[in-house]
Amino acid sequence: MVTQTISPDLLSDIACVIAEASMELPPLVNAYDADFLRKMTSKAMGIFFDRYSTLVGGSARSEWLNAAQNNDLDALADWVDAYADLELDAVARERALKALAEVKVELVKSIKDDYESFVRNLPQAMPV
Repeated sequence: MVTQTISPDLLSDIACVIAEASMELPPLVNAYDADFLRKMTSKAMGIFFDRYSTLVGGSARSEWLNAAQNNDLDALADWVDAYADLELDAVARERALKALAEVKVELVKSIKDDYESFVRNLPQAMPV
């Protein structure tokens, strides 16, 4: 369960959500499972910032979408500095909690299908 506080270390919080969602899967003991978890981390971060930027709203949402579509890492970092200071901004933390809860719901709904698709698309020579 997501706690009622979010740490400044967002990746740690995302990892906890992924770990909880992964409980829907068989034990992750295959050589390729680390790649799957990295893929889920990327997916979770994408969902998180999509939901978070929606909660921020206004021109900030447009700024996020433009930076993300252009893969402008500097603009994305600037956006996070301006709108997602989870350590010092109580409103940002509250938004992050809401977005993180949505990430959890989405991952729990999709993780089984994501894993099956991931395994199905592995190269044939991939070790187990």
